[in-house]
Amino acid sequence: MQIASAERHAYIVLLAEPPLASYTVQGQHLESDSEAARRYVLDLEEKQNAVLALLGNVAVQYHYTVTLNGFAALLTENEVSRLKVIPGVTQVSPATVEQVNGAAISNKQQ
Repeated sequence: MQIASAERHAYIVLLAEPPLASYTVQGQHLESDSEAARRYVLDLEEKQNAVLALLGNVAVQYHYTVTLNGFAALLTENEVSRLKVIPGVTQVSPATVEQVNGAAISNKQQ
């Protein structure tokens, strides 16, 4: 019998509702600094917090609301398994750091 690790690792969790940048009302995108946009972001965060509440005490690193709808958190294997079956959770992926190798890009004119 193998016991799931209680060690925590960083994960990105995405939810089904569209982020602010993709959200439309009657075919129109919201202005990011509008009251409607602020209310929508608060709604997304409330729904993210509802998912997190199902897990208990989880260390959230960041909430995403503009280009993604989700959060980054330090999770155990058990928490990842539980998240994957929650309705409205569309993806749970390990957080990674990507590095671009090659020549430096500069916008200076020579």
